[in-house]
Amino acid sequence: MNLSDDAYVFGMGHFPKAGSTLSFGGDHAEMKITRRAQAALTELIVAGYVAPCEPLDSWPNREHYRGVKSVLPIPKDRPHLNPFGPEADKHTGWTTFTKKEPSTDA
Repeated sequence: MNLSDDAYVFGMGHFPKAGSTLSFGGDHAEMKITRRAQAALTELIVAGYVAPCEPLDSWPNREHYRGVKSVLPIPKDRPHLNPFGPEADKHTGWTTFTKKEPSTDA
């Protein structure tokens, strides 16, 4: 499957090898996934690179994922995705998680 640049970037950053895990969210989380990162994660799941997994901690309502296979190596037709390349920040320097707004629940 031909992944988007964002899916490659998210995959390289959070699932560099099969078995890599990522957990986020939950009732007590201070950070949230960005829409762009959520779209990249969804693409990786649909393509079979990432799958939901058993909980890795006991936080309620937290999401847990495990890498099934690596997105590496970077395709030869996408040298701009090299995180050490001269223009890396233009393509790989985007935010995947941001701080949540304080809750106004009393």
